Amino acid sequence: MIKTIAIGTLGRDAELKQSQAGKPYCKFSIAINKKVKGEKVTIWMNCLLFGNAGASLHQYLVKGSKVFVEGEPEIKTYQDKMGNVKIDLSMIVQTIDLIGDKRQEKAESMAQFMDDLGNDDIPF
Repeated sequence: MIKTIAIGTLGRDAELKQSQAGKPYCKFSIAINKKVKGEKVTIWMNCLLFGNAGASLHQYLVKGSKVFVEGEPEIKTYQDKMGNVKIDLSMIVQTIDLIGDKRQEKAESMAQFMDDLGNDDIPF
């Protein structure tokens, strides 16, 4: 078995789906940024989280959230309409941690700004 660990940002809200057997699973994609020769490159990874974890967590997996995922990678190749060979990178997630989201970061940033401002700077 091969294990992969990644930290990325959700590109859209997670979708809750059901397998043909009626079991719940959660589907989402994360953007993983890295630098290649000084330029930013984004790699997209499709993720599947099966079972009760997927059913419970999908509501918290919203666009812009940062996540840590660990699981088994799957790499498939396919041809696009132009005949070019493309690679589909996906992961069957076994472990997931929510690191934070943009709304939380903005709220924490605003709270820190207000604390730094202090009562002496308020004109009333």
